[in-house]
Amino acid sequence: MKKHEDKSVITNEPLERNEMTEDETAMAEFSINASFYANDTHSDMPPTYINNNTPAIKISK
Repeated sequence: MKKHEDKSVITNEPLERNEMTEDETAMAEFSINASFYANDTHSDMPPTYINNNTPAIKISK
């Protein structure tokens, strides 16, 4: 399997190990956002991990 030189070019080659499709990435972002902001009562505060003051990371494009 040859390496992709330009990731923006769409090819019919199989995905390499640990490589996600754009649809899988979008679904992961949607799931993360839904779980972080489902009961967003304090919108000015970043989401934090339970029992920890460390801010949770929000992934965005």
